[in-house]
Amino acid sequence: MEQSFERTRAILIVDNEEGIRHGLRNFFHKKGFVAYEAFDFHSALTAVKSHPIDIAVIDIRLKNGKDGIDLLRELKRIEHDLIEIIITGYGSIDTAVTSMKEGAADYILKPIDNKKLLDAVRKNLEIRELKNENRFLKKELMDRSVPHAFVTANQGLKRMIQKVDKIKDNPVTVLITGASGTGKEVLARYIHYTSNRRQGKFVSINCASLSENLLLSELFGHEKGAFTGAIERHVGKFEMADRGTLFLDEIGDMSPDVQAKLLRVIEENSFERVGGDTQDSRGCKNHRCHQ
Repeated sequence: MEQSFERTRAILIVDNEEGIRHGLRNFFHKKGFVAYEAFDFHSALTAVKSHPIDIAVIDIRLKNGKDGIDLLRELKRIEHDLIEIIITGYGSIDTAVTSMKEGAADYILKPIDNKKLLDAVRKNLEIRELKNENRFLKKELMDRSVPHAFVTANQGLKRMIQKVDKIKDNPVTVLITGASGTGKEVLARYIHYTSNRRQGKFVSINCASLSENLLLSELFGHEKGAFTGAIERHVGKFEMADRGTLFLDEIGDMSPDVQAKLLRVIEENSFERVGGDTQDSRGCKNHRCHQ
């Protein structure tokens, strides 16, 4: 599959010294990041509200009144998952302790060692990804603990459940149609959690909420170095759903190009990660799709 997009991490450099801002911006740009600059409290807020920022590197001393600690608090209020690293040329135990109490992920003294700062950025991005995965797994455990049996007196629904019960233990692709809010995902979860694949993951993705390029990466994954910012291999939803169920919500909103790629996966039981040159059949023969 040809690379057709870029997915980069975005970093914000907040420092009152122009030379440091430009130097760090150029350094992180070369390392595959999208880098933005801000020189004070208000310009930093504007940047975070205008761009999707993953991590902010903040100097303690800023122009125009409010300092880096003030900014640290405000950014944490606006974007709870934003990673914030404090840098300063006037280090003290008190400022370090205060920074960490307010939610800073790290505290680095000037003059800045670029390699040390890059290591801190990458380490904290990895920690955040692990936390997100942990939240996903907790949600899965909660979903499994909730009963998925249907209780209904509606004869039409009962007949539908009877049909579903006949196919739920077979590795087949199921098309679920219906108006928004009628319970398509509820039915998909019923099929998964009452089938012989219930020990596998139930993985869902809303195809209408992602751009075409991002959707390709989320479905099929990408290899390390496949594009700018791809610092490691990314496992797609097909692989995550191996031996389980993949629920593709709003599949009709996919572009024709993505639908064609999806059809090929369903027909051939294999796919290629973005940037890869070999086909992978894991997560294709061993999972079921619902749309």
